[in-house]
Amino acid sequence: MNNPAFLPGQQPGKILPPLAATHQHCLWCCNGSALELRLCPAKSCPLWEYRHGRKPTAAMLAEQGGYMMYPLEDGLSAVEFYKNGGTALKAIKRYCLDCSGGSKSELRNCKWVTCPLHPFRFGTNPNRKMSPAKRKIRAGLLRANVERSRRDRK
Repeated sequence: MNNPAFLPGQQPGKILPPLAATHQHCLWCCNGSALELRLCPAKSCPLWEYRHGRKPTAAMLAEQGGYMMYPLEDGLSAVEFYKNGGTALKAIKRYCLDCSGGSKSELRNCKWVTCPLHPFRFGTNPNRKMSPAKRKIRAGLLRANVERSRRDRK
């Protein structure tokens, strides 16, 4: 499968910050029209609040109201999402999960590497460096998971 061309203004190999990547993706979705972006009717989209590349204001949250957010199978409304600590990275993760048909394996193996949201699809920011202490903890968890999966196979 061929990867789509890079979006306008996107540089190969450069990872944008999450809010800028969200704005760029939303512009692509609206065919590059800032007016369409501002008037976007897709209030169930997890990225709707972040479409301008900024954190949502109280007025924006009130405008979105009780719309159910994609993926609809979760039954989570926008109000609940933000009340439970919804962030731009969590919204990107929800969007990518919906884009991949709700399949976590499809999310992991996403082929659309030119999408500005691709580096954030797991809900993490690759621009942030892990501290040495946190890296050591994560390495220990990974080793424990590998050992557990080896034991389960036997």
